[in-house]
Amino acid sequence: MKDINEIVASLRVHGAVESYPRLQGLQYFRRLNDFIENTCNENIEEINDRNNSRNKEGEITPQRLLELNEGKKYKSFQNFIRPSLLITLCSFIEDVFTNRINSDKELKKKFNNLPKEKIGCINKANNFLVNNGFVELNNIEGITYVYEMYLIRNRFVHNKGEATKKIKEMQKKYDFTIEKNKILLGEKFIENYIAHLEKFAVEVAKIIYVKKSRFSKFQKDKSYIGDIK
Repeated sequence: MKDINEIVASLRVHGAVESYPRLQGLQYFRRLNDFIENTCNENIEEINDRNNSRNKEGEITPQRLLELNEGKKYKSFQNFIRPSLLITLCSFIEDVFTNRINSDKELKKKFNNLPKEKIGCINKANNFLVNNGFVELNNIEGITYVYEMYLIRNRFVHNKGEATKKIKEMQKKYDFTIEKNKILLGEKFIENYIAHLEKFAVEVAKIIYVKKSRFSKFQKDKSYIGDIK
């Protein structure tokens, strides 16, 4: 059963999606993550219970070895799927920023003419929007969290999950461990990031997108057509 905080979060996200359709993905991430984590954990628990009931403590049998191996498969799947969800979440919040730019011809032209920089796309898009009138973005708390998620995401995308000194220092802040110099995301890592985005993305949308009217299909400002498709 959902607790009151989850219910409130769900209602808040639903209302935000109604007003800012670009946030549509927000209403699925939590359910997807819960389904994957709960399914894996339930199977691992079932295997452990079955294994304990069939075998005396410390006794090794072929059946027990098979079941232990099956449990490891679910653990391996969790270690595989969590980085995939992290990459998806980073793509989502990046799209929230860049779609606002791409849906406006003038902004898109300016953005595309910017010199190439050794800076992540999310950083570049945020800085660009601030410099082009959306200065209220500077007042939103939580952008550092998003930037640091990108640093971790980039290690999986480009470096097979290998940790750096900076990543290792971030262990104090986020739910992950380092084993044999590889990043292993913890069970709460994705859940925590989703909870952050459920608030952060909404605050960003309030600043850079026009609120969609519930009583009209059309927006007067044609530059926002990318948000109402």
